Amino acid sequence: MIRFLQSLFGAMLFAFSVCAGEVLLIGTADLHGNLENFSYLAPEISKYPQAIKIDIGDFVQGDFDCVYSCGLPMLEAFNELKYDLFV
Repeated sequence: MIRFLQSLFGAMLFAFSVCAGEVLLIGTADLHGNLENFSYLAPEISKYPQAIKIDIGDFVQGDFDCVYSCGLPMLEAFNELKYDLFV
């Protein structure tokens, strides 16, 4: 099963599950440093604490504050949700 959830602002959350819960991968993309966008996805992500969480890019570029701080606000949010991998 593959599920896609699209926020109103373009950030994407995708989840893959294999054989009824054996493996769950959750990925995000194109957050562009916007914590407000990420806040819409965070409740859905936090429903699956055992999932492998991956961000596949563009979390720093875009928002001036995030770029200026080298992505620190986004990294703190990812750490709070216990992300496993960044690409």
